[in-house]
Formats: sequence, C-alpha cells, structure tokens
Amino acid sequence: MKMKIQIKRLQFLIRPAFSLALTLYRLTAVVLIFILLALLTLFSLQFAPQNGWSTVPAIIDMHRYCDPPLSAIANCLSINWPACNPSLESQIQSSIAGWIGLNWSEQPASFLPIILCIAIIIFLLSASRLTQALREPTQRLIQRLAPKDEPEPPQTKESALPAKASPPPPRPPPRPAPTRPKPESVSAENAVTIMANVKSETRNIGRYEILASLGRGAMGIVYKARDPQIGRIVAIKSISAAVPSDPEFDIYKKRFMQEAKAAGQMLHPGIVAVYDLTEDKDGHPSMVMEFVEGITLDKVMSSERPPFKRCIHLLVQAARALDYAHQMGVVHRDIKPANLLVTEKDVLKIADFGVAKLTGSSLTLTGQLLGTPAFMSPEQFTGSSVDGRSDLFSIGVILYWMCTGELPFQGESVTSIGIKVMQSEPVSARQLNPSLPPDIDIVLARCLAKNPDNRYATAGDLVTDLEALVKH
Repeated sequence: MKMKIQIKRLQFLIRPAFSLALTLYRLTAVVLIFILLALLTLFSLQFAPQNGWSTVPAIIDMHRYCDPPLSAIANCLSINWPACNPSLESQIQSSIAGWIGLNWSEQPASFLPIILCIAIIIFLLSASRLTQALREPTQRLIQRLAPKDEPEPPQTKESALPAKASPPPPRPPPRPAPTRPKPESVSAENAVTIMANVKSETRNIGRYEILASLGRGAMGIVYKARDPQIGRIVAIKSISAAVPSDPEFDIYKKRFMQEAKAAGQMLHPGIVAVYDLTEDKDGHPSMVMEFVEGITLDKVMSSERPPFKRCIHLLVQAARALDYAHQMGVVHRDIKPANLLVTEKDVLKIADFGVAKLTGSSLTLTGQLLGTPAFMSPEQFTGSSVDGRSDLFSIGVILYWMCTGELPFQGESVTSIGIKVMQSEPVSARQLNPSLPPDIDIVLARCLAKNPDNRYATAGDLVTDLEALVKH
C-alpha cells in the first residue's frame, strides 16, 4: 500500500514538472522568434540608402524610418539615469547604436545581428530535438508509474474466525506442464479470443472456408471452418508436421489416410466425429471434424475443483468412448486432459482419434516423444507394442490428478518422468485427499499397473468399477 502511495506521488510530481518545462520552452521559443525577426530587420536596414528610397518610386519613402537620429534610438534602448554623466551617456548611446547596426556614418556594416540570428536558430533547433527526445521517455515513465489498482477481496467474518481443527483441504490441481507446445482444442472459447488476429485470413482448405484459427499443436493447426455446401460449422485439423519434400511424405500421407478412415467409421457420442478428409494448398492432409462448443478438461480443472461425483461422471464417459473405440480396433495413444472436451451440458468428447497413432512415423518423431509424458504409459516410453490398455493407464493418471490435485508421476524432464512411470509407485490418493472412498486406491492400482496384463482388460471393466465408487 505504501509503495502505491509513493508511486502516485512520484507520478504527480513528474507530470506537472514536464508540463511546466514544456510551457517555458514554448514561451522562450516565441520570444526568440520575435528577437530573430527584429535582428534581421536591423541587419537589413544597414544597407538602406541615406537619402531614403526615392530612387524606387514603387516603394514608399521610408527614409524617416531608415535614417532616424542615433540619439533617439539610443535613448529608446538605453536607460537614462538622472545622475549619469552626459559624456558617459553619449558614449553608451553611440556604442548601442553601433551594436545594433544603425551607425551608417562611414563605418562598415555590422554582422553581429546576423550572427545572433544564427545562434538563435541553432538554439531553437537543439531545444526542439531535446524536447522530442525527452517527451516519449517521460510519457512512458508516467504510464509505467500509473497505479493499477486491483480490488482486494473483502474480508468476511468467516475468514476472520480461527480455523477449526480439521484435515487440510486438498490442494487445487495444478495444470499439467506439457513438454511440447500446448495441443490444439476444438473449442469455441479459443475461436473468440483468436478471431481478432485472423480476420484477414480468407483462404480455403479444399471446399471449406476458413473462419478462424483455434490453436496450434505439435501435429499441426486446427481451424474453425464452414462447409459451404450444407452450411455446417466444422473443425479442420491440418497435419503440417510432415514436409511434402520429405522422401517418406507419401508413406506418411497414406498412413494418415488409413488411420483417419478408421476414425471416421466410429460413431459415438463421446468421440469427436470425423466427417471428411482433404488437403491444404501445400499438400498437407487435413481432417474435417465435428466442431464442439466446449472447453478442454485441463481448463475445467484450472478454474474450479469439481466434486468427486462429477469427476467420475466425466471419466465414465471417457472410458465408455474408449471401450467403443477399442472394440473398433482403434487405440488413441494420447489420452490427456487437453484432448478431452467438455460441453456446457457436461458431456465429454474425446478428440484426435486416428491422429495420435501416427506418432510411430519418423516424420513426426525425430528422437522426441509426442504428447504429455506425465500421462503416457510405460510401454510408450520403452517403445513396446501398444494396445487399448495403454489408454486405460492414461485414464488412471487423469483420475488420480482430478481426485488429488497432484500428478502421480512428476519430474523436471522427460527422462525423470519416464523413470518414475516405469519404476516408481505413486503416493496413495487417499493420503493426499482423505475424503476419497477407500476403494479408489484399488481402482487406481489396476489402472496404473506397470505391466499391462495387471491392468483392466477392457475399458468396460473400468466403467463398472468407476460407477461402483459413487454408489457406496
């Protein structure tokens, strides 16, 4: 609070001081300009003829002004003290008349006025540049010192009372820190925030008209677009991870088409539907998907702590969608909060089916792991074969995170996280959140088993146990 008061005082001192200095500079400049004009006039009068301007009929006879008595001019410009010596006064008058360049009696012209004019011009130019140089830094300083008052939360009576002796509440869930750029999400919220930056973008992808950019991830860019044939709003994911000039691009593109077709055959309310396949102008394959009005699960968790029943309700939907996909022979391989979309009606949809499986391509993996390592299964770190049980491991990590606010496997690098995923056992969830039901640790132990054979055989089995947790 004291710091804000001091900043306000400093700001109030700087602003008037700068305004006063600027006003004084302008007044001084006006006075100097008048002096400059007077000196130029005096300098030019030296060259007027003694007999006036009678030789030029078109000009008025100005000898009255050009040839005044020197004593009169001296009296106008000097101070006549009553006690002044007359001879001294005469000398002063003569010197003043000579200084201003009006003494024509057989004396060469005085160039002192023109020298003073040049000095005044140089001074004005220098002062103008100095003022311009100081104006912008001073204004930036004033803006920087401008107080940004933030309303302090009102202190209620409850907050003033001492806390009762009870177990500490679970810490709010941190947002998982991805090791790669944040993946794209097909949400309307992103479209609103980014619309202003992409209004000028009018290009098409295939027959689809691009409306906005929804996000950029490791695999490519997601756009909000419109199908002009039926007027439907869609989301288009342009897979730009591969370069068309790469020798393996044709293999990559063919594989993408196969996986996208497999994803397009799935029709489930918990899976973002795939409508079409197309290409952008650079030849990158693009997937036309259902546009979902909602936000990703990580944003839901960052804004609030959902109750336990809601957490189970959302993950049951995810497990049912995975059970359907696994029965169709499709494994997601990149289940994480950023790929789970939640609508306003609390309906969860899984995005990016058919895209994550492309991570085995050398065009998308150049010695790097795609996705968020904290949600990956041990077999993904070791490079072993991956099946639907890998997705169930990721669901277990999300369940642990939603219930406790902590990630089961944390580390400062991909290597440290991978070692913990493959070798370490997480802390009991009920130890971090004692309000959880006792059977939650059993469900998590089966989901997070290092050996896939010790996990749930199917996502349907996981759904049964998840629903049993909220019934007791």
